[in-house]
Amino acid sequence: MLRFTLATFLALGVLLPGQVGSQDLPPNVITTNAAVSPGDLPDRRTLLGLADQALAAGLSSTASGFYAQLLADPKLSDKDREQAGLGLSAAYIERTRTAEAKATVKFLPKSPRKSLREGLIALLENDPDGARAFSVDLNIAALPPYEIAWGHALRWMVAGAESDNLNINLAQEAITRTAVSEEQRQRIEVLGYRAMIVAGKVEQRTVSALRELAADAKGTPLAFDYARNLALALAHLKDTKGAAQALAQAGTLPPARQAEADLLAGLILGTDKAEGRERLKDAARNPANIAIRLTALRALVAAADPRAETDPAKPIDTKAIANEVNDFLLRRNPGQLSYYCPRDLKVLDSIHLARAQLMLFAGSREKARQAAEDLLKDVPASPLVREATRTLAIAAWGDGSYRLAATHLTTLGESSIEPERAQLRIAAADCLFLAKDFVLAEKAYAALQKDAADTKISEDAFHQRILSLLETSDEISDWNRTTEVIEEAARSNRTRTKEPIWSAIWSLVEDMRKAQRPADAERLLARLDPLTRGARIDYDLRFTWQRALLAIANNNPTEASRLAAEIDRKLSNLPAGATPDELSKAVPELRGHAALLKARTSLNAGAAKGLDELVGLRRQFGKVPAAAASYLVEGRHLASVGRNAEAQARFESLAEEFKGEPNLAEFAALGLYEAAEQSALQAPTGGEDKLTHAVLLLERFTATYPQNALIFRVSLRRAEILRTLGQFDKSLLVLEGLIRDKPTDPSRPQAEMARADSLFGMAQQWRDRNGQLDRQRVSRAAAAYERIAEAWAKDSDDMQIEAWYKWALTLIERSRTETGLEAAATRGEARKILLRALGALRDATARAAADTAGRLSPEGRLWLSRSVLLMAETCELDGDRAEAIAAYKIIVNVNQGQPSAQSRLPGQSTAESKLATLRNSSSNPSKPQ
Repeated sequence: MLRFTLATFLALGVLLPGQVGSQDLPPNVITTNAAVSPGDLPDRRTLLGLADQALAAGLSSTASGFYAQLLADPKLSDKDREQAGLGLSAAYIERTRTAEAKATVKFLPKSPRKSLREGLIALLENDPDGARAFSVDLNIAALPPYEIAWGHALRWMVAGAESDNLNINLAQEAITRTAVSEEQRQRIEVLGYRAMIVAGKVEQRTVSALRELAADAKGTPLAFDYARNLALALAHLKDTKGAAQALAQAGTLPPARQAEADLLAGLILGTDKAEGRERLKDAARNPANIAIRLTALRALVAAADPRAETDPAKPIDTKAIANEVNDFLLRRNPGQLSYYCPRDLKVLDSIHLARAQLMLFAGSREKARQAAEDLLKDVPASPLVREATRTLAIAAWGDGSYRLAATHLTTLGESSIEPERAQLRIAAADCLFLAKDFVLAEKAYAALQKDAADTKISEDAFHQRILSLLETSDEISDWNRTTEVIEEAARSNRTRTKEPIWSAIWSLVEDMRKAQRPADAERLLARLDPLTRGARIDYDLRFTWQRALLAIANNNPTEASRLAAEIDRKLSNLPAGATPDELSKAVPELRGHAALLKARTSLNAGAAKGLDELVGLRRQFGKVPAAAASYLVEGRHLASVGRNAEAQARFESLAEEFKGEPNLAEFAALGLYEAAEQSALQAPTGGEDKLTHAVLLLERFTATYPQNALIFRVSLRRAEILRTLGQFDKSLLVLEGLIRDKPTDPSRPQAEMARADSLFGMAQQWRDRNGQLDRQRVSRAAAAYERIAEAWAKDSDDMQIEAWYKWALTLIERSRTETGLEAAATRGEARKILLRALGALRDATARAAADTAGRLSPEGRLWLSRSVLLMAETCELDGDRAEAIAAYKIIVNVNQGQPSAQSRLPGQSTAESKLATLRNSSSNPSKPQ
């Protein structure tokens, strides 16, 4: 919205209730008693007379208070109620509060006085046609003497809107003749110019006239009204500085009027400019008008909102504005405890909420949370408590504290009514889902699915409920329960279409297929077959596709081939008028995928035929995703039968064939990676050249696809092969660049471990003339492993044990470069590190130790076994034969009675051999205790 329009609406009081109150009484004045003590209250007739006198004298604010008090009296007679309503509406019109005036006259009986007011309201709402209709029907002679001039004023304003100079002059003469006082004539003049500005009829001569009028009105009660008209006219002409200057030249104003002048000047100058914000701050500090203070605070917060419309050519630093306004709200008077922006009880909650919103815009969620909590603590009964709670929920969401966000959203939902309550409930359930509390999320979604009045929300809850169930499903009983939920939803008929049911069935079967349970998936799909009958063509094709994939997984190539042919037939005969546009456009691509599916079934039945079909697919469909995927299928099949060289050639053909296709670049990148892996697999027979070629392919991947999702994995693999080639320095450069460019990648711990391995490899490679390791380099490697163990491996037991082992190993290698007590101390440090890995096993029973080892992956058990053996070897180096025997026995005890490959530690043969040697050796006596 243009700045001038916003300022004009603010001045005219036509913004939404609760958003702005530019005058000196709140919007709900009709239902609020005037500030007159009960002891001083005169009788109703006297009060009505006082109100009329105040209105006639131009004291519209005082008059509106008296009229409102009268209307709040239930015993007021109908005649007096009409008189008070007409007076109140007139007071509102003079203060250009059109919304309140319109609400006041709405229920008044029809009369010339009501028509006069409705016509003036129409003018202030820029409705000249409506105003003209009222002016034509208006019987001016039937108006009271003190309102006849206002009747002529209506006709004057209508003539001005139509540029009818004759009637303008006639109406002006009539106003001069019938005005009961000079004050009334001035008030009519002010309102007339206001209507002209609202209608957009502002010219230079209008501004000149307003300048003269404003200059003449200085020192009078209407000085501000004339200055405000002049400012609005200048703002309409885009002279913002002139408008602000006009308000400043209005002279000394009462505090309430000064607050309104500061607010209007700030909005005209613009919240994007420092001078505009300074005027708004002056309005926010002025205690004379609470409504103005609240409006100024909202405007200052809106200035920092990054979602507000801005000029792209003039970007605004909203974070800087947010911090600036927040500092203003927290600023204290020098040497005092009071605040520079007074914190009266009527605005304290708004100040706290403003701080919270500003800090959200500035990205400081912790400060936003503190401000919102200050509001809840200092003003617990505030109507802004809901907004504070909403702010807490947003801050928690932004911090990733989804469970806390769910709590706040639930609190909001409990105090809300439909439909907002349902929206807050589903948002709270979504937070539980994001927090990975799928059990509670599923319960919340189930309740919403049943209770929500909005069918759309019920459908969304059902969809998310299915996803929550699948997240915790790894047994057939769990999948059976999900099937029952789908069947129950189908029976309840709570969905607008069958699409949510079809989508849920698809998700269920796909989850089971990916969990390597094709037989169970096929059974449940058959059970749900009645719900999939008559499915829309796109879902019908999906279910047929799933059945074909399940047939392949269940080693039923004949059925899979039949289903693939059925898919191709359906794609060739799509029903007219019932096929989604997206499906119609994708038919050529989908037919290619159907051909690929058929070729895959042929590979399972007979390799030669399947390979020929893959070649034929590429010739028939050209450069489509299915053709690119066919290279992957063929290459992986060749690799699975040991034809690695041919597989590498297929993958390199894929990379070369599709490297220039923007929509198929993912396939080309994957082809490079797969080719590198196949080249590396041939190294045992093909020599180091194969590893070097693999590195070259991975380097080409990095250079060609730097933003690919596989870039981290590719870089790790490239560094690993370089270490295999003994090029530890190059491996280190690759890893340090990777960590620098992608410091927040989830695979960062693996990169840190590989970096430490490179440092250790360099230490082993760079030896002195005596063949000893470089102590400085090995110490650097030890420090890298220590950092991994302490910082990067806390979420993985396997990696932490690996880091402990390698950390201890580097220290033992360093001890070989040392002598005497220094070497013994270093080995002692290594033993302490190894004890961290062995602590859970060494003193435990064989059964508990086996359970602990069973929680580790095979790789984790390997590193644990190596840690045990290294501990024993270190004890041997220190001459502690008894301790070495105890260490070797750990592996034997843990593996005792355990079936093969289940919770067993590798290295048992080594441990038993060492035990036999130590027990039978007499040359290595036990260390004295």
